[in-house]
Amino acid sequence: MSDDLVKKALASDEDDELEQSNKLAETLISLQNLIERHALELTKINGELSEKRESVRDVFDNDTLLTEKKDEL
Repeated sequence: MSDDLVKKALASDEDDELEQSNKLAETLISLQNLIERHALELTKINGELSEKRESVRDVFDNDTLLTEKKDEL
């Protein structure tokens, strides 16, 4: 009889450990997916920022009034 109790207790502990392990795995997968989404978003934002920088640079490079004023200095 005590052997049965020990076996049940061990089985219960194994089930709890398996459940905790599964929850941890789910959490880690969720975190990985979140990090990957944010990394993709940052890459997209970085590309947009580069385009905007280039646009601003082009505006200054092609501004004739600004060029004239620089030449006067």
